[in-house]
Amino acid sequence: MGTEDAYSFLRLPFQNLLYDIFAFENFIYVLTFYIIHYIIYICKAYALKERTDDMTFPLTAPIFDMLVLSIIAEDDAYGYQISQRIKQVAPMKDSSLYPVLKRLQEGSHLETYDQQYQGRNRRYYVITDSGRIYLGELLEEWERYATQINGIIRDGRADTRIEAISPTMHDEGGITDDEK
Repeated sequence: MGTEDAYSFLRLPFQNLLYDIFAFENFIYVLTFYIIHYIIYICKAYALKERTDDMTFPLTAPIFDMLVLSIIAEDDAYGYQISQRIKQVAPMKDSSLYPVLKRLQEGSHLETYDQQYQGRNRRYYVITDSGRIYLGELLEEWERYATQINGIIRDGRADTRIEAISPTMHDEGGITDDEK
């Protein structure tokens, strides 16, 4: 009893010291973990911002229509979902999407339905037959337009008459008469 009790005063402080060191090391590891993940998050956010904010080519009405209809043609989608997909390739504000959706809906290219999600209504957009036809026309014009542009970029030659490239792109503000 005397020998055990003689060293017991050392055990308790030493155990606390070990616990404190262990707890501090865990704190450092956890802090390091969160700092690394925060840095990764910031880098990803910056890379996305850099990819979209510096885009030279703006979204024109027909290109915007084509992107929206292409997304919805794959599967029904709601506004925020559509805007996030478009933001992957082009800068846009969420508020700029809703006038496009309304215009496409008024043109009978889209229909909507509401569905409950976590206690809130979510409006989904569905492409109509008219919308599929319009999308087909836009895609066809896009192919002609892209072929002409790529021809100029690669060879320095292409049919540069605006009407030959894309009548819809010209008529709806994609290309102005000043650029002829």
